[in-house]
Amino acid sequence: MAKDVLTSATHLRIEIALASRAGDGASLQLLETDGKRSGLTGAEIDAAKRGGSFDVIADSMVKFALAICDADEVVAASIRKKLEALGMDAVADAICVLVERSGQTRPRHTPFDK
Repeated sequence: MAKDVLTSATHLRIEIALASRAGDGASLQLLETDGKRSGLTGAEIDAAKRGGSFDVIADSMVKFALAICDADEVVAASIRKKLEALGMDAVADAICVLVERSGQTRPRHTPFDK
C-alpha cells in the first residue's frame, strides 16, 4: 500500500510553486493566504515560490510537479523513482493529476524547436 503523504500543506506548496512559475499573481496571493492559515511559515511559502521546500519529501514533490509542468521527462522520471522507492507511487500519480488540472503543463520541446 502506498504511503499517502500529499498533505494539504504539501498540496498548497505545489499550487504555490505552480502559480509562481506561471506568474499568476492573483492566485498566488490567495494561495499565500491559505498557506499561512494552514500553518505554513513565510519562509516555507517563499521556498515554495522558488520551487522547493525545507521538508525533504515535500521538496521532491514540488520539484516533481515543476518537472512535469516543464515537460522535463528526465528530471520527472528521476524524482518519480525516488518517490516510488519511498512507497509513494500513488502520491506521484496524484501530483501528475494536480499539475494536469492546473493547465500549466508545457508541450515537450525537441532539439529541432527554435
